[in-house]
Amino acid sequence: TESLELKHFSRDAAWTCFLNSRPNVSARFQYFCSAPIVVDSRPTGAVTIFFRDVKHLGDAPGEQLRLWCNIATLALERRRLYDELSHRATYDGLTGLPNRGLLYERLAAEISHASKGGGLVGLIYVDLDGFKETNDVFGHNAGDAVLKETAARMTHCVRHGDTVARLGGDEFVVLLPQLGKPADAERIASKIDTALDRPFFFNQQELRVGGS
Repeated sequence: TESLELKHFSRDAAWTCFLNSRPNVSARFQYFCSAPIVVDSRPTGAVTIFFRDVKHLGDAPGEQLRLWCNIATLALERRRLYDELSHRATYDGLTGLPNRGLLYERLAAEISHASKGGGLVGLIYVDLDGFKETNDVFGHNAGDAVLKETAARMTHCVRHGDTVARLGGDEFVVLLPQLGKPADAERIASKIDTALDRPFFFNQQELRVGGS
């Protein structure tokens, strides 16, 4: 909270250029005090008070800055907690894909949109073949690795704006909005089938898990 002249507010040359081109700013403000906003021991922002002249500087600005920084830190922490809870409620914790609830929301929205505009919506249901055997023989860590790799491969096969979701277990659904023709869905389904037909690997072991 040390007071500094306005020209020291930033080391960026653009700031000096700004002050030189805006003499009214330098005329209005001569000094500033600044304090960081710290979240999880890391600075994420700053609160700054600008002053017209030195006579307004004293202990009060420091107290104000500390109060405002504490409020900002609390707001950021609550926002982060809200985002984390929202993500957990709508995304699968293992694969990072949208979960059943978020899929249903998007599906309802796309059906409504297609009904109004006369478009097509595609839906591909994928069940993994041989997944139970993989879990039984190689363990749950291998099964988790297969599920995560399956999610990555399927996501790579779809278009931007499509949704690959995990319903649970080894069940996945692909939502394809705004299709031009039914054959477009068949083409994407074929790409997914080819992608899942490639071997999976875990701890240098080759695993075979296909898709239906």
